[in-house]
Amino acid sequence: MQGTGLTTFAAVFMFVSMGSVTLLMVWCFYRIMTEPGHGGPTDGGPGSGPPGAAGDRN
Repeated sequence: MQGTGLTTFAAVFMFVSMGSVTLLMVWCFYRIMTEPGHGGPTDGGPGSGPPGAAGDRN
């Protein structure tokens, strides 16, 4: 049987690809989590409640 492992090029390509995707994911999460105005109860997110709920000023 011949050629059962990865070639050097294939291994380098795999690690560069996986590293790039991981860095992109971390960067996206960082951007989302550090954006001002997100995460509070009045930002229109899941905990803000329906329009006209108690505390809604509109």
